[in-house]
Amino acid sequence: RDPYAAGQSRFLATLEQMIALPALDLTDALDQTAQLLIDVFHAEKVDVWLPRLETNDIIAVGVSDTPLGRKQVALGLDRFSLTTTSRVVHIYETGELYRTGHADQDPIVYP
Repeated sequence: RDPYAAGQSRFLATLEQMIALPALDLTDALDQTAQLLIDVFHAEKVDVWLPRLETNDIIAVGVSDTPLGRKQVALGLDRFSLTTTSRVVHIYETGELYRTGHADQDPIVYP
C-alpha cells in the first residue's frame, strides 16, 4: 500500500467532513473543525483564531477539546492583543503557517 495515498485519502475525507458542517452556528462549526483537524493531524491542540478589530485583539473561537486546549482557555490564553509579541499575533500578521512538535522551544510562544 502507498502510505501517501492513504494519508491523502484521510485528508480528503476530513475536508469533506469540514465542508459538510452546518454554518448556522459559527462557533460550533469552528469547534468541530478544530476537532476534525486534531484527529487527522494527531495534534495536541488546534485553534481557529479570529480578529476583533474593534477591540484590537485576536480570539480563539474554535479551540480543540483537548487537555492542552482546555488549559489554554482556563489560563486566558485564548485572547491576545494585536499589540503583543506572540506566535498567534505573528501568524495573523504574516499569514505564515505554524506547525511544530516543540512549541516549548519557541522563543515567542507563551509558556
